Amino acid sequence: MRPDGSKQQNLTKNDLDHRVVTWTPDGQVLMYEGTGITYLLKLIDPADPKATKGTITVETKSLHIENKGMKETLHGPDWLDVAKNPKIDFAIKKVTESKSAGDNVFDLTVVGDLTCKGVTKELIVPVKATYLPGKLGERSSKMTGDLLVLRANFVMKRKDFGIKPDMTDKVVAEEIQLRVSIAGVSPKK
Repeated sequence: MRPDGSKQQNLTKNDLDHRVVTWTPDGQVLMYEGTGITYLLKLIDPADPKATKGTITVETKSLHIENKGMKETLHGPDWLDVAKNPKIDFAIKKVTESKSAGDNVFDLTVVGDLTCKGVTKELIVPVKATYLPGKLGERSSKMTGDLLVLRANFVMKRKDFGIKPDMTDKVVAEEIQLRVSIAGVSPKK
């Protein structure tokens, strides 16, 4: 239930108007950054942030690097193998901590399963969630409703997920820095 008494709505792929994951696999001799598109299934209840459930998904084919050859390598079988692995999922299992960081702003400690290239590992991820009731009209003059902004920065280890495990970290770092920013909308019907 929302603070205004209306029923809590889940956010879905079609409800999102801005979403991006940025990843930085900087090695010792090569530095680069890539981006990808994310979407969510289910989300946060601002009345009970610790009850947050859902999945954040990245379509692997959406992962992009400006260098065409590097992008083809990234999508290929030695790396993400997008033909066999069309998505990367972070499935929220539980929120172990929720601290108010302001009016409708929450610092969450989220435990979830990250599945990448067919391998699933549990990660603990700090997430800042900002719930903006009634603010959708400020982004889109054609709709009314709520906004939810999620931001997270965390690390995944390349070898944990079978991503070119034999490669040293001189070219591609073992620890991939991930930055996720999602602005989801929940239009009033």
